[in-house]
Amino acid sequence: MGLTVSVEDEYAEALDDVVERLRSAGMEVEEVLPALGAVTGSAEGSQLAALGDVEGVSDVEAARAIQLPPPDSPVQ
Repeated sequence: MGLTVSVEDEYAEALDDVVERLRSAGMEVEEVLPALGAVTGSAEGSQLAALGDVEGVSDVEAARAIQLPPPDSPVQ
C-alpha cells in the first residue's frame, strides 16, 4: 500500500534518522521530501501502527489515487 509519512517539525534536521527508523519498521522508502517534511513509500497494512510509532513521525496516511477523465471526455 502506498503511504505518505509526515515528519514532526522538530525532527526536520534529523530527517535521515527518521527515514532509517521507517525503513527498520518495514517501510520501503521511495522519496524523501525535506522541504515538505514528508516521506513517501509503501508498506504492508499490518505495519501502519508500527510506522506511526516511529520517533519523529507525526502522521501516516494512505496515498490517494487520482484519476482524471480522458482528454476527449465530455466532462472536463
